[in-house]
Amino acid sequence: MFESSIRRGVVATGLAVAVAASGCAAGETSQPTATVPAAIDLVSTPSVGVSPSATLSRSPSGGVLVVLADGPDGVRGVWTLDANSNWSSATNTPGVTALGRAADGIALANATSIEVRRAADLATASGVTALKWATAPLAIADVDVSAAGKIALVAADGSTLRYATAGPDGTLAVLTYAPMQSFTPLIAWVGDSSLLVLSTNQQQISRLAVVDSATRTLSAVQALSGVRVFAASSNGKVIAAASASSIYVVQLTALAAGPAPAPIAGLAEGQVVWAMAMDKTGERLWTLSGQVRSDGSVGSVRELGYVAGASGWAKWLDVAVPFGRGLDQVFLP
Repeated sequence: MFESSIRRGVVATGLAVAVAASGCAAGETSQPTATVPAAIDLVSTPSVGVSPSATLSRSPSGGVLVVLADGPDGVRGVWTLDANSNWSSATNTPGVTALGRAADGIALANATSIEVRRAADLATASGVTALKWATAPLAIADVDVSAAGKIALVAADGSTLRYATAGPDGTLAVLTYAPMQSFTPLIAWVGDSSLLVLSTNQQQISRLAVVDSATRTLSAVQALSGVRVFAASSNGKVIAAASASSIYVVQLTALAAGPAPAPIAGLAEGQVVWAMAMDKTGERLWTLSGQVRSDGSVGSVRELGYVAGASGWAKWLDVAVPFGRGLDQVFLP
């Protein structure tokens, strides 16, 4: 099943949530798996985990983390976390269901439009693309806009899952060869025609997969299984992925036939990662994480940051969040 009919999100402490197991909507079937094209296969980064001895001379600086979240008052909006670990409410965004990357800022989506906002002014739209559906519009679960302005989105509504791309005029081209099941409906450009997604097979195993809109193919990545959420660096060369027990960082490079990559960090019992974001080169990672108790309630919701160094990965950020429910996040340099 989908983790959420619109997108996965974290619910504030004290509210009950259902944590989905890796599964699918009733009656759906999965796409056949295939090998990953050599141009975008997975190779582990050389790090082997968050090293206790990995120290930082100073915290990484520069840029801002942008989060789409429901505030304490229930109003949806954009929140920012600066380099000094200070949270700010940037603007309210009622009706928006998805946040994604854009060439010089962020993309905000609802069922009928994609709105781009520049990093210098997150409160003002710099461009709006009206979506042209061949069918009734669906709620957008995730969106990504490439540096060239190409739109990719995934829509989820109940048991319906639909992946599509769109040009400047907003006409949607549905990717009929994309996954029919996904643990979390996500999408990210990792090449001119290549999109990274999550696909659940008939055995209910969730894996990364690459959709190629040029060759109209879906290729499952066998290197990792049980993936619940991922993020891609803005240059499309590195991804981060989280399973129920671990966090991984891998490079999208040459053909790799080796074993699964080593995790950079483990997750504690009951700890869940809901959203991730990376910087341009994949050397910094942010995770929106919390604890899901046995009764389904959520607590200790925090933004955790990891940075790659010469001696491995180190955790450099651990701050509480000021909002109630986080949906997605991106990093802006």
